[in-house]
Amino acid sequence: MLHLRSLVFVGVAAVLSACSNGNSLKLVPDGTEVGALSEVFVATNRAQISGPEQYVRNDSTEYLKLVARIPPNRSAGELTLPGREINADEHFLAQSISKHPTAEHHIRDLRKSLMRRPANAREVVLFVHGYYTNFAYGVMRVAQLDHDLKYPGAVTHFSWPSAGRPLGYGYDRDSVLFSRDALESYIRDLAKTGVRVLLVGHSMGAQLSVEAIRQIELKTPGWSKRNLSGVVLLSPDIDIDVFRSQTSAIAQMPEPFIIFVSDKDRVLDLSAFITGERERLGNLSDASRLSEIQVTLMDVTNFNNGLGHFNVGTSEGLMSILRELPQLDSTFAGNVTGGETFRYGAVMTIQNVTSIILSPISALP
Repeated sequence: MLHLRSLVFVGVAAVLSACSNGNSLKLVPDGTEVGALSEVFVATNRAQISGPEQYVRNDSTEYLKLVARIPPNRSAGELTLPGREINADEHFLAQSISKHPTAEHHIRDLRKSLMRRPANAREVVLFVHGYYTNFAYGVMRVAQLDHDLKYPGAVTHFSWPSAGRPLGYGYDRDSVLFSRDALESYIRDLAKTGVRVLLVGHSMGAQLSVEAIRQIELKTPGWSKRNLSGVVLLSPDIDIDVFRSQTSAIAQMPEPFIIFVSDKDRVLDLSAFITGERERLGNLSDASRLSEIQVTLMDVTNFNNGLGHFNVGTSEGLMSILRELPQLDSTFAGNVTGGETFRYGAVMTIQNVTSIILSPISALP
């Protein structure tokens, strides 16, 4: 008879098998011109970015710029990486990959990219991937979000050394702790461009993101509010008490600070079970548990898709709402004292926390 722990990890593997990642980046075949392009600046503390050893941790950080080619034959939110066969009409491919010798070269190139944009589009978004993510999948997911959300600023990605396999949960949690200093340094480097940074963390990457902010605030109180244009946590795989402890070190929370949750997130259900808890931050059911923290909860259960662990990046309807996120958050923040219904759903406030239950527009009265 299988031990209970074995059953749990077998369950994790079965659930996540539908999310299998491509193992390496594939270059666009010569002469291919189909599809749109997306430029992604990348920092990684993986020892290598291709092959089976991508999970190996590196004591130093490497810096790259990738230009991805987005295939034309796809739906919004869809990400398809090539296997042995390459089809430029259907697969996400790398147009080019270049390495920067130092962080200074990386930031200088990023600053040039920003200066080529209109003045009102000079912002940086930094995406931190989650559990079970190899290099190729993580960077191409960022390219997909950049293209589908039509973000006007420059896009960057921090790729920490996830094992990239379903049974690597424990290794990934340790890699998050290993990567705190590297992410902190990268966030500070990005602020040297002279523009504000929007920090987005998914799943375990959300825990890494909040840990990095906490470290920054312990050393430089008030830095995050001055230099971050906001923080977005997508399906955060964080213990709720740990999150409350993390944020207690942040005297002034960056604004907006948005947490996307879903009570149908099957991956977080398994994570909670593994850790012996009822729920994680990303499937929080009682907003009052965060009442002393200045945050906005966005409940996206009504947009559930597949495992429900990345609704934000895979739901076309939800992405249409997210394009209006800056206006959406400013509309709700501080202006709601009871239960009200808006264009996008119901809104409640409990002390400092604002809870918004988002619904497809077609489902609203």
